[in-house]
Amino acid sequence: MLTPLVFSKLAEGRQLAKSLVMDDLGMLLSMCKVVLLPILTGMYINHFLPGLTRLIKPITPLLSVLLTSCLCAAPVAGLRQEILNGGMDVAAPVVILHLFSFFLGYVIPSKLFGVDAEKSRTVAIEAGMQSSALGYLLALNFDDPKVATPPAIGVVVMSWLGALFSVVCRYSSRS
Repeated sequence: MLTPLVFSKLAEGRQLAKSLVMDDLGMLLSMCKVVLLPILTGMYINHFLPGLTRLIKPITPLLSVLLTSCLCAAPVAGLRQEILNGGMDVAAPVVILHLFSFFLGYVIPSKLFGVDAEKSRTVAIEAGMQSSALGYLLALNFDDPKVATPPAIGVVVMSWLGALFSVVCRYSSRS
C-alpha cells in the first residue's frame, strides 16, 4: 500500500519524476480495490458466514480459473498492438522473473528454513504469482502503453506457470 509513496520519493528530483505524471491517491485506491477489498471480503465471509464458505468451497477452484482467465484477457486485449509490435521483447525477462520467483519461493523456505513441503509450495505460489495484475492496474495510472506492457505479459505468464506449478505439486505429492 506504500508503493505510490515510495515510488514518488524515489523518483523525486530525477528525470523520471519530470516525465511521468503520477496520481498517488489513484494508485493507492487501485491497490486497495485489487488487494485489500478481496482479502477483507473473504475474511468477512469466512468469519461471519461459515456456512456460505463451506457451500462455495468446492467451486472456488473453478471460479479462480475463470477469474484468472478474465484477468489475463483484459490486459492482453488492451495492449494487443503494443505486444505484437515488440512487446514480446520483454517476455523472456518476465518469464525468468516468475520462474525464479516460483523456484526461490519453494527452495528458500524448504531448504534454508526447513519448512514442510505443503507450506513451501504455498510460499512458492505466493511468490511466483506476483501480482502482475496489480502492476498492470498501477501502470494504467501512467497512461503509457510501454509501462503497462510488461505486467500485461506477466499476467499471462504467472497464470500459466501457476497452473503448471499446481499440477506438478499435485502429482508429486501423490507419489
